[in-house]
Amino acid sequence: MKNFAAQLRSEIARIERDVTDRTNKLDLLKSALLHYEALHGNLPKTNGQTKAETVRKNVLTLLKEGPKHRQEILKELANKNILEPSDDGMNYLATRLSMWSETTTDGRGIWHLNQRHQSAE
Repeated sequence: MKNFAAQLRSEIARIERDVTDRTNKLDLLKSALLHYEALHGNLPKTNGQTKAETVRKNVLTLLKEGPKHRQEILKELANKNILEPSDDGMNYLATRLSMWSETTTDGRGIWHLNQRHQSAE
C-alpha cells in the first residue's frame, strides 16, 4: 500500500511539473505574440484600420483631454471593445504607449501627450 501511494505521489509531482512547464511556455508564447503584433502591427483591420491604428487614434484622442493613468486608458478602450480589460490588454497598451513619439509617462503610469505634440495642435 505504501509503495502504491508513493507511486501516486510521484506521478502527481511529475504531472504538476509538466503542467507548470507547459504553462510557462504558453505564457512566453503569448507574450512573444503580443510583442510581435505590437511591433509589426500585424493585427486584423477594423473599419479599415489595424487594431494598432485604432488603439493609437483613440489613445491620442483621450490624451488630448489631459493626462490619464494607463488603467483609465485601458478601461476606455475596453468600453469601446477595442482592447480586452485584461493583463494581455494592458501589456499591449503599455508596449504601444512606450513606442509612440507622441506620448510620455511620469513613471507612475500617468501618460500624456509630449510637449512637441501638444504645441502642434
